[in-house]
Order: sequence, then structure tokens, then C-alpha cells
Amino acid sequence: MAGRTRIIMDTDVLAQQASTLSRAGESLDAAAAAAGAPLPGSAFGVLASGIVVGSANGLASSTAQLLSTARELVATMQKGVQVARESFDEVEEQAVAVMRDFES
Repeated sequence: MAGRTRIIMDTDVLAQQASTLSRAGESLDAAAAAAGAPLPGSAFGVLASGIVVGSANGLASSTAQLLSTARELVATMQKGVQVARESFDEVEEQAVAVMRDFES
């Protein structure tokens, strides 16, 4: 069955995927920056400042870290897609060159 398997690589699709991942990474960067902005001590009033602000800032910090980690994952995925596209282009060019040699 493996001999009948057909894999079609479309470098345009890979380019679109890399572009989509790039935009997702930019969105994650923006979200991490916004989530990591600390609240001032007076954000919930004087009575709640000692309890709510610290907890909210801790949550914001954890959220920003999670978003940054997600951004790293997206960047790794984008790099992998780009490498796959470049590798396929190279293999395709080599195959075309071999076919041209056979035709000569």
C-alpha cells in the first residue's frame, strides 16, 4: 500500500500557513503585553487593594507567561513550516534538473 501513497506538497499552502502562524504570533505578543500590565494598588479601592490587586497581578503575570510560551510554540511551528517549504522547493528543483538531463 505504501507504494500507492501519494503526497502532494503545495508550497503556496505552506507559505500561507507560515503567514497565518506569523499573524497568530503577533496577536499572542500583543495579548501577552496587555495581560502582563500590572494593576495599580488603588485599582479596587483601599479596602480591597491588599487582596484583589495582588491576586489579579499574579494572574496577569501567569497569563502573560502562558501567552509568551504559546508565542514560542507558534514561532517554532512557523520555522518548521518554512524549513519544509524551502526543503521541498530544493528537492523539486533537483528533480526538475534530473528530468531535464534525461530529456537531453
